[in-house]
Amino acid sequence: MRQIIRIVVPFAGILALAACDQSGSAQVQRAMQDVNVIDESNLNDVMLTVADPNEAVLYFQRSSEADPDRIDHLRGLGLSLVRADRARESVSVWRDVVAHPEATSEDSVELADALLDQIALHDASTIAAVIVEPMSGSAGVIVPPKGYLDRLREICTAHDILLIFDEVITAFGRSGATTGAEAFGVTPDIMNVAKQITNGAIPMGAVIASSEIFDTFMHAGGPQHAVEFPHGYTYSAHPVACAAGLAALDMMERDNFPAQVKAIAPTFEQKLHALKGRNHIVDIRNYGLAGAIQLAPRDGDPAIRPRDAHMALWEAGFYVRYGGDTLQFGPPFGTTEAELERLFDAVATTLDSLA
Repeated sequence: MRQIIRIVVPFAGILALAACDQSGSAQVQRAMQDVNVIDESNLNDVMLTVADPNEAVLYFQRSSEADPDRIDHLRGLGLSLVRADRARESVSVWRDVVAHPEATSEDSVELADALLDQIALHDASTIAAVIVEPMSGSAGVIVPPKGYLDRLREICTAHDILLIFDEVITAFGRSGATTGAEAFGVTPDIMNVAKQITNGAIPMGAVIASSEIFDTFMHAGGPQHAVEFPHGYTYSAHPVACAAGLAALDMMERDNFPAQVKAIAPTFEQKLHALKGRNHIVDIRNYGLAGAIQLAPRDGDPAIRPRDAHMALWEAGFYVRYGGDTLQFGPPFGTTEAELERLFDAVATTLDSLA
């Protein structure tokens, strides 16, 4: 005796199979292995049918002896695949919104509402926090669509889930504000910062918690001699790192680095997007004083052109970071228009010469 489990997933992204019939089963299995949801040994006769061009229906046949917990896990597979699929779709959506600022916030609400699916699947009481970068820098300057972070804040508040901002990149000026939270107008419960807190001169990180979290610890009771809010680590408050941090923060306040970034950001954006139409460019994205140029793969390798461009620019006297399929730009806060002109002239020449 077998049990039939029906799961509906959007027919796009990793499930956009070339052949929309049972011949796609192997690809579905590979997709599930790619997202580490379930391995092939736990599957039996995976079938794919298509009734709607916008969604696929997966039928999993499991023997009656199957572990009930594994069956529940398999039911959850639908959401897991949706999430893996949406994660890929979201990059395209975010890129579209960056390229088209007039886009509506409907996509952003839908993307954020994916959290509701996870809450429905796991229950809010099992989710301690949601961690997100206000803007993802090292992934290629992926900027959330307007309203996305606001919606996450609403959902987390409604379900008593902490919202944590990873502000290692966005805090202390890069976003054109003191923090990414300020730039996007959304307040998290916890914020972790690093990098610019010492201008990168020496490693240092910090965690900033809301008054509500702090007060919860302080009013929790316990022995008189106990530390109410313990958070010490081996290198906590290292004097050299603290000295560098204080000096960097003094400079940020004295020279008003966020205001400098906000002032030069439109010029940075204009010169970055002026490269549109150059060889191999797939997309251009930016926020504050961070930008990325996504390049087309060569011979199936997405990283080779960014690497070649990086080396050519290095020889020309410019250090431009590359990662994955993108060239990534993070100029110093005090960069001038003339320096940006020189940089992007060199980038244009380099792109024109790439194979």
